[in-house]
Amino acid sequence: MDLNWDPEIKGLVLSAPVFLAGVGSTLSDVLRQRLGNGCVFTSALILAGSIMLVTPLLARLDPYWVIATQIVLGLTLEANAPIVGDVLPHWTPVSQRLTASLIVFAVVVVVVVVVVVVVVVVVVVVVVVVVIVASSSIVVVVVVPVVVEVVVIVEVVVLVAVVVAVVEAVVVVVVVVVVVVVVVVVVVIVVVVVVVLLQ
Repeated sequence: MDLNWDPEIKGLVLSAPVFLAGVGSTLSDVLRQRLGNGCVFTSALILAGSIMLVTPLLARLDPYWVIATQIVLGLTLEANAPIVGDVLPHWTPVSQRLTASLIVFAVVVVVVVVVVVVVVVVVVVVVVVVVIVASSSIVVVVVVPVVVEVVVIVEVVVLVAVVVAVVEAVVVVVVVVVVVVVVVVVVVIVVVVVVVLLQ
């Protein structure tokens, strides 16, 4: 399905999840202190899955609806960061916390993707059964193309979610490496200055 969106709209759709990501983390931290980690984590996952399900339908209406849903999706996906930060110290040693965090975020993305894929498969099966039972030319002409378009759009949304998760993981690793390099350089400079001053 070609939505005929210009490159600016496509760029907004792809970058929209990061617009309010920091707000999602902050809001989640406040909510988890009042409602608990489990309630906030489950609610965020359900909301993210629901958004991914309605996005293909909204894409047919207006691209700005898709941008709005992607912004809310970014809120929900980043809502898990404080929860993971609260739970992981109890389960992992200090030296393994970064790796454990990255694995947890990857698993969250995979769970959301699996939920969306299962729902898409159920919808496709229902449509196929309706087509077989009805054997009506209207059903074949109207329903099947719409379902195919919805499946394609859901696949694109899932791919974008996976790419965002991978990019976040890479950014975290790069930031850690840069911080370690800066600390090492500062320590070396301080040692050199102290040695020179002591001579």
